[in-house]
Amino acid sequence: MSVHKIKRRDGTPAFVVRWREGVANRRRTFDRRRDADLWDAEVRRRRQLGALHTLDAGSDTLDEYDFSKGVRGKYAKRYAAGMNVVVLDPDVAAVFSDAGSVNEALRSSIKAEIDAAAEE
Repeated sequence: MSVHKIKRRDGTPAFVVRWREGVANRRRTFDRRRDADLWDAEVRRRRQLGALHTLDAGSDTLDEYDFSKGVRGKYAKRYAAGMNVVVLDPDVAAVFSDAGSVNEALRSSIKAEIDAAAEE
């Protein structure tokens, strides 16, 4: 059981807790050192109690799923290309009930600008 500081791909720090459970090496990543230390303490406590097997109950991959030939990020570029995510400020978001109303307002604004430019 140990806590290690790592750097993510985006450069932000993270803390990884590593422990051994039976024949498997386990790890869990946290944003804050305090959370990692608390988890490490929980792993130690459960090891002393003999309840270590309950930590990852439900997170094991089922045998019928075979990811051995999988390619990480295979569709990421295609997915990202089809997505345009815009984050609205809270005061603006409060005016709109859903994405459709935002699109309608933007289309009206764009049409007004095009019409104004055509009149000049």
